[in-house]
Amino acid sequence: MSIPSESQSDGDGQKQTGNPASFAFHNLNVYGYISSENVQKTFFSYASSVLAQLVGKFLGSTQESETLIGDTYGLYVDPIASLSYKGVPMLDVRKRSRGEYIYVPESDIHFPHLTVAQTLMFASQARLSSKAKFRHDCLSVATESMENTVKALGLSLRTSAEDHQTIAIATLYQASEDTYNCFDKVILFYEGREVFFGSTDAAKVYFTRLGFVCPDRSTTADFLCSITNPLERVVQEEGEDKAPRTVTDFAERWGHSPEKAKLVADIQSYEQRVVSDQMGPRHLQSSPQRSQTPYKATFSKQVRLCLTRGMQRLSQDLAPPISGIIGNVIISTILGSMFYNLPDDTSSFFGRGVLLFFTILTNTLLASFEGVQLWDHRPIVEKQHGLAFYHRSAEAVTSMRGRSSKATSFNDKEAQHSRMAHPGPSQDNLIHEIKKSTSWQRLLDDIEGWVEPGTVTALMGESGAGKTTLLNVLASRTSIGVVSGEKLVDAKFQNEGFARKIGYAQQHGIAMPTATVKETLVFYARLRQSSEYTDEEKLAYVEEVIATLDLSELADAVVGVSGGRLNIEQRKRLTIEIELAARPELLLFLDEPNSGLDSNTAWSICALLRKLADAGQTILCTIHQPSGTAFEIPTDVNVKQDWAQIWATSAERREVKEALVERKATLRATTNSESQTISNTQHASSYFQQLYHVTRRNFERDGRTPAYLHSKLFLALGASIFNGFSFYMSSNSLQGVQNQIFSVFLLITLQSSLVQLIIPRFLENRSLYELAEGPSRTYSWDILVISNVISEIPSQTVLAVIQFVDWYYPLGMYRNAISTHAFNERGAPMFLLKWSYMLFSSTFSQMVATIMPNAATGINISSLLYSLSLIFCG
Repeated sequence: MSIPSESQSDGDGQKQTGNPASFAFHNLNVYGYISSENVQKTFFSYASSVLAQLVGKFLGSTQESETLIGDTYGLYVDPIASLSYKGVPMLDVRKRSRGEYIYVPESDIHFPHLTVAQTLMFASQARLSSKAKFRHDCLSVATESMENTVKALGLSLRTSAEDHQTIAIATLYQASEDTYNCFDKVILFYEGREVFFGSTDAAKVYFTRLGFVCPDRSTTADFLCSITNPLERVVQEEGEDKAPRTVTDFAERWGHSPEKAKLVADIQSYEQRVVSDQMGPRHLQSSPQRSQTPYKATFSKQVRLCLTRGMQRLSQDLAPPISGIIGNVIISTILGSMFYNLPDDTSSFFGRGVLLFFTILTNTLLASFEGVQLWDHRPIVEKQHGLAFYHRSAEAVTSMRGRSSKATSFNDKEAQHSRMAHPGPSQDNLIHEIKKSTSWQRLLDDIEGWVEPGTVTALMGESGAGKTTLLNVLASRTSIGVVSGEKLVDAKFQNEGFARKIGYAQQHGIAMPTATVKETLVFYARLRQSSEYTDEEKLAYVEEVIATLDLSELADAVVGVSGGRLNIEQRKRLTIEIELAARPELLLFLDEPNSGLDSNTAWSICALLRKLADAGQTILCTIHQPSGTAFEIPTDVNVKQDWAQIWATSAERREVKEALVERKATLRATTNSESQTISNTQHASSYFQQLYHVTRRNFERDGRTPAYLHSKLFLALGASIFNGFSFYMSSNSLQGVQNQIFSVFLLITLQSSLVQLIIPRFLENRSLYELAEGPSRTYSWDILVISNVISEIPSQTVLAVIQFVDWYYPLGMYRNAISTHAFNERGAPMFLLKWSYMLFSSTFSQMVATIMPNAATGINISSLLYSLSLIFCG
């Protein structure tokens, strides 16, 4: 394939001929591989895999490692493959021109506290040379295009390609006809094999010629995607025997087609035209830079940009720096009062030394939160380095300047298959308002309707219409604003257990990343299903759910994080599976179950919902931008009319009102005896069942995140050995005792490092509880806290043993008991003291984390409180 261009624009937007961007590839075979290093890591396997990688890098790269270049890390590219950027090999492009050929992933990451304008401004200035001028109109267009994302994306790519002679290759989900027509060419893949490449106009003609039919109201993109789905594609009656069926059939037909022959000829012609030493667009390169650098801005400009952005991030995320400043003020005031008016003679030397040491230690402890922030921002810095925005060292210099400025400031200041058909909920005159500044904003206005048992009801509307808001109100998950009107449900569900008797599949569902798909479903089935089911019945139901949603092959796959091991469709199915495994007794809510999916996958999700409804499940879901095959879109629509007014005066609404009166009477007439048949407890499982399963999951997570345990292990081991041997075999003299006391003090400062590991881990569990498991009443808040405390006890106990052995004996403290023959009497209390300190460190960190908004602030406050406990002896 080749996409040649003839010209490109300069920094002021004027077209310029010379070095157009283009590339070509053929014989491109890419393979994924599985090795023992790709399985779930454990405490012991992790260490061996890291050691093997280090040894491999030391001995030299293998032939496969040399092929893993650019964005193909983790993949094997066939050596016969040819991928040429204007005649330049891929390796050279990645080294010298990576900013000219970029990849934007589906799930992108940015600094969360920057505005959209600030983010775009930084990117634009980082890629402008010193000769080019920044155009603010480009920023305005980019910002405004977000209002209609899908259509604007196609138009912006089209405009950029035409004006600047660039290349754009995009994968789109459920593309409209307008969006599809914005592209020149289209590639269709079928199970990793190319089955068509050509102009967008020729694609439909090609597959129609093969014997397939494009359904009415189906876009060209939907039609092409349906070709690769045996259950969705439609074959012409007269050509049913001739149409290809398998992926091999499609590939063979494509290989012998005239379109493929033309493609090969175009590639050969392109390769004959290019010159091997052309490097692509480089006329904007800043003159002070080396000729081989991919960066447009000079290093000094990179530092200025990063420094400006750092100040913007600091001003828009004030909690960590303010807590640090307050901590410094408090500690410095207390230290100043403790060592107030020291004499000027030599008797104050020790006190002055202690004051100096404690001042340095305090600044170190209160600045420890920056390590967590730098680690969280590392993926963003790596991504922007890959886009040739700046050197990594430019961001590092900025970080150091930021820390030094803060130090100076301190010195200056000193269900499916359930046949239960309970009447669904109904609502009438439902209104939801929130306070905005000095007025009230109405998010929902006079909403009415009902949900029938065994049906799938769709909530539709444009972005911001209030679909998700209505779902949250109906599910009793609204925590802000005022809700008025009537919301009725079967009387047997009108109790504290209502929240756990419904399923709510969020648009971006989350789950424990270290658990497998099956383990996740078993966990929720055991805790959320009614106690009337035995454990065997719950496990059997999980197997049934897995089979129904076609996830049997992924049952033992690790969930991972978003953008990780499971793809978007699989994570969507898992989110729905979790709610089905809970066996909701009343209703299943789904928030945009088809968003982010291609038309085939969206169709399969809709078919699944239909299957669940036919089995008796009541479903209410929001649908955003449905494809023609997923939803029949009505015609004869006048978008300028006031639809709310038309609906209010329509005959259909009068019928709805009449039906609502009857349904409300039915719901109110439910007998009290019926309501006693349904459990009204807030949680489905008992307190001890919750504690057991949540604690067990925490232990499994710790065992499957060896980096966490290894960090604690090497921290404790290194600190104790370094400390113990620094004061090796201290004597029983006055100086020796002073050394031992100082050694004890240094040992208990370890908490400042442990808190950086424990607080982020607790906050991850808290986020999972607050976003998913708490609202669904999977378990209670105190279970979350107690389970985290229990799961830390074994590791903290092991650390206490390691520290005691590696510190107590090298220090020689045991020799103090030799003269009195009280070796055990003194050693045991010291171990218990060390053990209690380690338990205090974990529980103290978790206590602070329960009320902190983020890890950085939590670490700051924890360090402040711990410093105060050291100053005042606990």
